[in-house]
Amino acid sequence: MKLFIKLLLFTVVLAVGAPFLLKDEDGRPLLDASKLRMPELGTPPMPDLSRLEEAVEDTRRKLSRLGEESREEMGAVVYKWRDAQGNWHFSDDPPDGEASERVTLDPAANVVRLQTASGGTATDAPPAGSATLSNPVRLMEQARGVDRLARERLQRQEHALQ
Repeated sequence: MKLFIKLLLFTVVLAVGAPFLLKDEDGRPLLDASKLRMPELGTPPMPDLSRLEEAVEDTRRKLSRLGEESREEMGAVVYKWRDAQGNWHFSDDPPDGEASERVTLDPAANVVRLQTASGGTATDAPPAGSATLSNPVRLMEQARGVDRLARERLQRQEHALQ
């Protein structure tokens, strides 16, 4: 077992060190220690916020118009009817030759609101620490602050490696 561990360690050291010792066609080592450095880590550019508030308000207006009139579009439409034996039937398509009732199912009808310890419901307020669009400009400023801290940390790491 000790021999196996020694052979394994020798193989690992050889595999890691070989690129520094082996030469390419020009006589230079395949890998040079001076070329090793941390990769460029960055964040994507921040979007332009000049029209963000206007876009949020436009989206809120559109969502408020959805309201009750689109409930039928969002819900499933089924047809129900009773046959000659008194059994109820439900289908996506109306029956041929029988009277049926068209029923629109509310997609939120089976949602049970969770009661919290304070007596309110869990859907009354967003969870703590979650991002909301109530103040998107502030949210983007916070994101810029996080970006700035990440860049400073990266600079400190690069400085420590030099």
